[in-house]
Amino acid sequence: MRLAPIVTLLMLLLVPLQSIAAVPTYSADYIGPGLYGSLNGAGVVIGNPSTEPGRPWVNDGSGARDLPLPAGVMAARVSDINDQGVIVGTVYPDGQITSDLPVSWTPDGSGDYNVEMLPLAGSATRATAVAINNLGQVLLKGFQIDGILPTYRTYVIDGADIVPLPGLFNPITINDNGIILTNITLFDFNNMTDLGMPPAPPGISPIDMYPSDLNNHNEVAVTVMTALIGFTRYEALGIYTIGGGWNMLTDVITNLSTGDMNDLGDVLIGGGSCGTMVYLSGLGFYCPGSLLDPADPDWVLGRAVDVGNDGSLLAYGSNAATGQSGIVRMVEIGDLPVPAAPIDVVAVPHVPTAQQNFISIDVSWAPADDLTRSYIVERQGPGDTAFIELATTANRFYRDMAIVGGETFAYRILAVGLAGSSEPSFTVSAVAPAQGDTQAPVITSLSLQDGDVVQGRVTIDVSATDNVAVTFIRVDAPGMSQPCDTFNSATASCTWDTSDLAPGTYAVQVSASDAMGNGTLEIVSVAVEATTTGGGKGGGKGGGNGGGGKGGGKPKR
Repeated sequence: MRLAPIVTLLMLLLVPLQSIAAVPTYSADYIGPGLYGSLNGAGVVIGNPSTEPGRPWVNDGSGARDLPLPAGVMAARVSDINDQGVIVGTVYPDGQITSDLPVSWTPDGSGDYNVEMLPLAGSATRATAVAINNLGQVLLKGFQIDGILPTYRTYVIDGADIVPLPGLFNPITINDNGIILTNITLFDFNNMTDLGMPPAPPGISPIDMYPSDLNNHNEVAVTVMTALIGFTRYEALGIYTIGGGWNMLTDVITNLSTGDMNDLGDVLIGGGSCGTMVYLSGLGFYCPGSLLDPADPDWVLGRAVDVGNDGSLLAYGSNAATGQSGIVRMVEIGDLPVPAAPIDVVAVPHVPTAQQNFISIDVSWAPADDLTRSYIVERQGPGDTAFIELATTANRFYRDMAIVGGETFAYRILAVGLAGSSEPSFTVSAVAPAQGDTQAPVITSLSLQDGDVVQGRVTIDVSATDNVAVTFIRVDAPGMSQPCDTFNSATASCTWDTSDLAPGTYAVQVSASDAMGNGTLEIVSVAVEATTTGGGKGGGKGGGNGGGGKGGGKPKR
């Protein structure tokens, strides 16, 4: 069911605040091995077992089976399948990618396939079949069609006609209207007209545009790049209708890109936490695993692989119970349920401590199921007539610091999923604790003052006062082996020996604090003079006051 659109950038993070449309939920079934798969309108799936040439397979609902290969051919790849079940791809006679030749597989009516080599165009020596539409027109790229340039050029097999299109490079697809999409242009094959690229979306100034797919409604999925800074791409994603206008899926975002698209306007989106998301038209952006039926816990789904015209999805997945891994078909089975209300909700007052001198009420909870993506925290305070939204979070904990000591606060939590919000949890309440002491002590007396001149051993006396009690005084000065600390006293007396200091200006730091960690600091700048030693004034002719320097007089008896 696809109702009102809810396209927000928040959905790009897969955490919508609240869905107003029914989000579908899907079952998952193993289809075949590998990382690549494609499906047609009849539900037939084709796939390649690896990124290298190998033995491609087909699954029409009776299990995956290998497609036949021409005699002597070692490997192949499939590229596309139309609604009549005709498959096109490429064979590699010697198993190497440089021996590519185009091929088709046609159902024989008995459940098997006839394999047929497709013709080359012009002077081409190699070619790859890229796509086939429901009219049977095959889009290919041939190597050296004109016999001159060693490049791949486009050609089309239309019934008995082989039509080279040497002006087209890098073909992507051909739709049922005969429109060809390449990476740089749109081309009307029926009228042999180059349609060019779509115009820029209104309000956006692109530096480049990258089309990724074209559906049978002449809609083109496009990544519109606006800037490239380092490795970060700034892009807007949109769908352009040929001869019409734009339907922008996003504003400018970073490092996401469009991929394959079906006739419903659903688009694969490269990027996100799962590697490739799917944009469901009118709903938003989802990783395949988030859409899986909650009753099917054995499947772990990764990136999206293809999206069919019937709304089914292909994704890469693995099943812990069966040991299967590869391409999985996801079929819509209903609406995704909203999450259940969170459980184990607890509200605990935080009483101030010296390490955390603040008051709060700490609320914690647990999810009731696997459908939850985020939470809404609601509170009813002393002046509130009802619960109001306090915060949204992806965590399972919230610290409410906007409280008043002695007042009672009530809390409840809502779980938010892709399909909407749960009912509120049960309510918990707590009384906010009293605010702790936040007043710092005051240093009332200090024996050193700015500008004092000192020498030798200096006594530093400190007095402080506090609204509760001074619990710690520290004096720290240059030359001290360690600070002079005094505990649980409002006074302190410390000795500072400046004897080993060079003359100059020094800063003395004096601090006082209380049991809650509130503190104050004073810095005094003093001048230190050179320290004289005994005997320095003695000596010389006639002696002196010292203990008798060299040549000095004898001390008095």
